[in-house]
Amino acid sequence: MRAWWIPVVLLQLFGGGVNEKNKEGAALYQEGKWDEALVAFTQAQEESPDAPEIHYNIGNVHYRKQEMDKALDEYRTALNGSPEVQKRSHFNTGNVQYRGQNFPQAVEAYKQALRLDDQDLEARQNLELALKMQEQQEQQQQQQQQQQDESGDPGENDQNEQDQSQTEGSQDQQPSPDREQPQDQAAEAQPQGMTREEAERILAALAEMEKAEQQRQQQNQRVRTPGSGKDW
Repeated sequence: MRAWWIPVVLLQLFGGGVNEKNKEGAALYQEGKWDEALVAFTQAQEESPDAPEIHYNIGNVHYRKQEMDKALDEYRTALNGSPEVQKRSHFNTGNVQYRGQNFPQAVEAYKQALRLDDQDLEARQNLELALKMQEQQEQQQQQQQQQQDESGDPGENDQNEQDQSQTEGSQDQQPSPDREQPQDQAAEAQPQGMTREEAERILAALAEMEKAEQQRQQQNQRVRTPGSGKDW
């Protein structure tokens, strides 16, 4: 199973204590000392409470501590940051949602990351994987509904088998981790080695994915014809 790694964004421009506490938190984070890192990042946040990068760093610590709701809250706050911090926050949000088997939310998060950087191949790969898992999840839900229509509520053992199958599938296909790259708040975006035609192809593929997803959602929302035993 591929390990999930969420990097720490290092601040470069804050003066004095903020920058030092952030560096201290980053070093502790790299050592796996999550509680100590959280203390250092929180101290940095006290001096600069609105810094999106620090919210992002704190979100990463909560992620490592398995406090996913807190991590998501911090990533949402970090969306006020630079495009790079926004992209990383969306990407990591997608990983959190994927891990929780919330595949529609993971799909949307990866889409947001791609809208900020259509050259992010890992976000594209994760989007495709999340869409695949979402489709499998919907198929299992449809099968469960068919069982209910045909023979009443499914037995407890059948439900447990479906839950276990879904869990095993999501564990076998883990999304790509984010990159380990310090973030300079003042760094200017550098041109990337992708042609306009290649970027347009990626955007077109993303649009097709969105269209296919909408069609699946519309199909699932259609009302069944009584007694037909089929989805319409």
